[in-house]
Amino acid sequence: MEKARALVRISFIPPFLLKLVEARDSGENKSQEHDKDEKLTDLELWMLFNRTRNSIYRLRELELAQFGLTVEQSAILYFLITRGGSATAKTIEDLTMRQHNSISTIINRMIKTDLVAKKKSPDNKRFEILITKHGEELHKKVPVYSLEMVFSSLKVNDRERLHSYLNILLEKARDLLGLSFIPPFLIKQSQENSVL
Repeated sequence: MEKARALVRISFIPPFLLKLVEARDSGENKSQEHDKDEKLTDLELWMLFNRTRNSIYRLRELELAQFGLTVEQSAILYFLITRGGSATAKTIEDLTMRQHNSISTIINRMIKTDLVAKKKSPDNKRFEILITKHGEELHKKVPVYSLEMVFSSLKVNDRERLHSYLNILLEKARDLLGLSFIPPFLIKQSQENSVL
């Protein structure tokens, strides 16, 4: 998608940046966007969400450190196992929402510790990242006590609602980042294929 956008010279500008420019040009104050009666602002909700995420992340980080793993490495092992043992670096970037150079650095460190291996794909255009036997064994050994202890505070219905809400927010954020962008000519083609 990015290559296609570059070829047709379409530069993506996230909607919130356009809104910021429009507000600046029209002299609007950002605080006017919210009603005075609103109980919980978007910023307050974000701050709570971020603090919660950071706290749970820190717990998991401490648990994984005993096994010489980082949270990011553990996530990559999990993704590889759930995808049959291999994936492209691009797929890992998309799943983790991390940038290419960050994923490359993590994967190279994991190769040095024999958690994953890199293999050139048959098309010779990209590399497949494969989980090693050592990576599989380590992933099986690592407990998830920290996550179980935190999420056990939610009832089953609450967990399902949280899952649903997080997916809604994730989809919206990906949409605003342009990650769900489909060029118009591909939309038409996919509609024609769905009719057949």
